[in-house]
Amino acid sequence: MTHSLRLLLARLGGAALLAVALAPAAAWAQAWPNKPVRIVVPFPAGSSTDQVARTIGNAMSQAIGQQVLVDNKAGADGVIAAQEVLRAAPDGHTLFLATNSPMATAPLVKLKPPYDPVADFTPITDVGRYTFFFTVHPSVPARNAAEFVAYAKA
Repeated sequence: MTHSLRLLLARLGGAALLAVALAPAAAWAQAWPNKPVRIVVPFPAGSSTDQVARTIGNAMSQAIGQQVLVDNKAGADGVIAAQEVLRAAPDGHTLFLATNSPMATAPLVKLKPPYDPVADFTPITDVGRYTFFFTVHPSVPARNAAEFVAYAKA
C-alpha cells in the first residue's frame, strides 16, 4: 500500500462500512491515483450505503486531489456489484463499498457462489458498523434472546 493511500485512510479514519479494492501489492507501488477512483455500491442511489459512499467519496476526492465517482450497481443481493468489481482492472482505482449482503449472505445462499469473498477481494478498511434489531410479536412470551431461544426449542 502506498504512502498516499495510507495517508488517505488515516484522514478518513473509520468513516463507513467495508471498502474493498482489487489490487495486488505491485499495483500500489505506482503513483496512485492517476485517474478517477470509482466506488461501486451494491444498492441504488439514495440508499444508506449510497449516502455513505458519497460522503466518503467527497472526503477522498479532497484528500487525494482526484475525482471519486460513486457507481451504483444494485441487484442480486450485491452480486452484480461484486462481479463488476471483480471484472475491473486490479489497479486500485475501483473500490467496493461492500456490506454483509454481497460478502456474506449471497455467497452462503448460492449453490454455486460466483466469487469467494475472502480470496477474491482485499479488505482496505472497516468504515462503519450498525446495529440489527430482533423483534417479536407481543404475544411471544420472550423478552430477550435467551428466552426466545428457549421458547423456540420448546
